[in-house]
Amino acid sequence: MKVLSIFILLPTVLHAKDLSSIYENIFKFNNLDLVSVGITECESQHVSKDYFAFCNALPYLENKEVLKFSNRGNSVSTEKIETGDFSSYTDQDHTRHYLRFQTSQGEVPSALLNLASSVTVISKDYIPSDLGPSPFLSFFEKDKGAPLGMALVNVESSFGKIKNKIIYTTRSEKNFIGFDFLNILGNFSITRNSFSLEGDDVNCSESCVKVPLNYEAGQFYLKAEVDGYEYSLLLDTSSEISSVPNKLNDAFCINDFNLKDNLSSYEWKAIKDQSISLCQLETKIRGLPVFKNYYLAGLNVEGERGVLGMNFFNSFDKVVFDIKEDYLYVFHK
Repeated sequence: MKVLSIFILLPTVLHAKDLSSIYENIFKFNNLDLVSVGITECESQHVSKDYFAFCNALPYLENKEVLKFSNRGNSVSTEKIETGDFSSYTDQDHTRHYLRFQTSQGEVPSALLNLASSVTVISKDYIPSDLGPSPFLSFFEKDKGAPLGMALVNVESSFGKIKNKIIYTTRSEKNFIGFDFLNILGNFSITRNSFSLEGDDVNCSESCVKVPLNYEAGQFYLKAEVDGYEYSLLLDTSSEISSVPNKLNDAFCINDFNLKDNLSSYEWKAIKDQSISLCQLETKIRGLPVFKNYYLAGLNVEGERGVLGMNFFNSFDKVVFDIKEDYLYVFHK
């Protein structure tokens, strides 16, 4: 079960402002147009050890161009899985979306849709690291603190194609599709059992509410009031449950909930000293009727911010993520 969002750790302190910007655009957002500029920068100045992986990988990306084809409007059935047992305690749907796709190095049979991750990570069981180590450190236990691997692949699926996509690899069994992947293909939507790419213009009917989002470094946040507290909530399709950092009204909490059984050993080590409850709390989001949503209250993974997980998104007929204009379109049941 993924309660905590997956975040990729950046290298230590960056020393060259120009390299930092180029590095970010190439390796997080697949902007291969900047590769030649990056190579020139790497050759023209003394490069600290933080940039060795960055500079060593650039020649493999030289003269490559990202090409895409988006199959808009084609609804793709997804595998929906809940690995925890939140549904034993709540009346909400906590399942997450898994997609399959083909690459030039083989098929990826199941990858978690993870809007909260800035990059896409796939197990080396499916994609070897043909570009060597990446500039990103891995926190997966099986990688033992080593950098993620890196591959340049062509992606083909029923929802679209991408040529020359940078994908990061891990020794763990984890596979997830991040914002970098989705940002290339464009706006997308999810329903209870499907995923599809959407056009630039979303038809928001009477049953639809348009909610503004805040974009920060490859992640989206939504303003909400939960149990009287105002939060900026991270949109996280990789989490089965929503969360807020404050310990709130115990009258609406489930006291016999076993949090440890719903977390991986890594996650449990990270938060075992926090006092956390599973609570049903009144939620207000601009344009939506006031509703009750379940949260892990007291789970501090985003500082003073919280998380909107799949129990929220599964409460609606359809949710459209407008990642170009920074809006969330929610279609009521």
